[in-house]
Amino acid sequence: MIQIERFQTAEVFVVTASASVLQSSSISIYQQEEPTLLYQLLQKKYFRIAALSLGIIAVLIAIPVVANQIFDEEVIGDFKHVKTEYDEKHTPKIECPDEVGVGEWFDVTITIGAGAVHPTLYEHYVNWIGIYKNDVEIARAYLHPIYTMPKVTFTIALEESTTLVAMEQPNHTAPWKASKEIKVVERE
Repeated sequence: MIQIERFQTAEVFVVTASASVLQSSSISIYQQEEPTLLYQLLQKKYFRIAALSLGIIAVLIAIPVVANQIFDEEVIGDFKHVKTEYDEKHTPKIECPDEVGVGEWFDVTITIGAGAVHPTLYEHYVNWIGIYKNDVEIARAYLHPIYTMPKVTFTIALEESTTLVAMEQPNHTAPWKASKEIKVVERE
């Protein structure tokens, strides 16, 4: 009679057999009383596999965590805060009248680059240009690299004096913005 038993501590199976089966079998059979060699070998093997697996898992967890911290500090930090300081090629230039009538339509032209026009290459271009009235977006234009110059004209009307804000989003840094005060007067 052949009997198969399973040990609780590992996935090790032990076969016990009667003497008549042992004589006719050419298979190595370990009895339950003497599983030590096989059990120890398997236990070491599983321990090594488990230790190696845990090491690999630890490395796979650590890599994204460290990479995420570096990304947050170096890359996202660049994209987090809207830039307001002057930059020759990134500061939006707002061209419009300083004074307009209530409800009167007028053009606002925004060119990216107060000193020189921003490049428009596949690797370095302006994604969009938007215009805001007191931090509320009123218009936005999306641009394509190569085919569009980073310059737009919006036709708007205002009911009250306000601060117009032009914002641009390049593909490689945080948005840049500039503002201009517009006085709205009653015209007769």
